[in-house]
Amino acid sequence: MHSKIRHAIERGDFERAAALWSEWSQGVAESRDPAEWARMVELFDWARPAARCARAQLQDRWNTLQAARAYVG
Repeated sequence: MHSKIRHAIERGDFERAAALWSEWSQGVAESRDPAEWARMVELFDWARPAARCARAQLQDRWNTLQAARAYVG
C-alpha cells in the first residue's frame, strides 16, 4: 500500500492517495504493528512537502483566475 500511495502522490493524484491512505491507516491502527507505524510516519514526512507544493500551485492558479475574472467582469 505504501508504494501505491507514494505513486499516486508522485502523479499528483491526491484524491486517490487520500483514499489509499485512509484504507491503509485503518489497517495499521487495527494491527498496531510498530514497523507499519514507522512506515506511515516516513511516508507522511515524505508526502508533506509534495502536498504543500501542490496546494501552493493550485492557490496560484486560483489567484490568477480571480484576477482574470476582475477584468472580464
